[in-house]
Amino acid sequence: MMEFNNPFECAEYEVFKNTFLQCVDLNVNFIQSEKLDGYWEHFIDFAKNVFKLEIPKEPKSGISVIESNKIETKYIFNYDKASVSVVLGHKGYNSFQNVMQRHLENIITYFKRIEVDKIQSFTYKKDNIFPFHLQDESSLKNILSFVFRSDYDDMIKGNESEKVFKLEKEKKIRLNDECDMLLTMGYDIKNKNDINILFSLSTEYKPIKAFSLSELTDNISKLNKIMFDAFVNMISVNIINIMKGEK
Repeated sequence: MMEFNNPFECAEYEVFKNTFLQCVDLNVNFIQSEKLDGYWEHFIDFAKNVFKLEIPKEPKSGISVIESNKIETKYIFNYDKASVSVVLGHKGYNSFQNVMQRHLENIITYFKRIEVDKIQSFTYKKDNIFPFHLQDESSLKNILSFVFRSDYDDMIKGNESEKVFKLEKEKKIRLNDECDMLLTMGYDIKNKNDINILFSLSTEYKPIKAFSLSELTDNISKLNKIMFDAFVNMISVNIINIMKGEK
C-alpha cells in the first residue's frame, strides 16, 4: 500500500452538520484489459445490476453518462479514454464513509465486470464556496480573516482591490514523489453586495507504475483524510463552529 506524507496536524475526523462543499470530483484512469470481448454487453449488464437501468444499445459516442439531478450525482464512463468519473454536488455528498465509499464500490464492480485490475492514476477534488454579504470595500479583508486561519489568509490577503473582482492563488504540496495536493484559495465578487470566498483542495496520484485495483479505495481514503486535515487546519474556528451548528 502506498504511503503519503501528511504535512498537516492530524485532526479527529467528524461529519459536520453543515457544509460549504459544492462539488466533489473523482476521476480514475485505468488500464484496459486486453482479454475483454464485447465491452458494451458487459457495461449494459453492469448498469442493469448496479443502477437498475436498461440501456437499449451501444452509445455512438463511446461515453455513457448516468446521473440523477435530484441527488446531484453523475457517473461518466469513458471506455475509449479508459477513465471513470464520479461528480457529486452539494446534495450528493455527506461524507467519505457514507457516500464516496459506496460510489467506489460501484466503480470497482464496474472494473471487475470489464476485467480491469490495474489503475493508472486518479485525481480527487473538493470545491468549497463560502457566501458573504460585502458591506463595503474594506470588509473583504475582514471576511478573509473570518474564513481562514491567520497562518493562511495571507495567501490572498493584500491582493484585494476594488478593481479585482475575482482572484485565486494556488499552493502545491508534495505528498510523495508521485502525488501532489493543490490548494486553491480566492474570492469572486458577484456584485456590490455579494462575494464568494473560494477554497478548493485537489490531489493527484500518478505513479510511474500502475497499481492494483485492490489498493484504490485505500489510497483514496488516505488522501481524503489528508484533505480533511488540510481543511480543518486552514479554516478558522468561526467556520468550523458554523459547520458544527454552533453558530
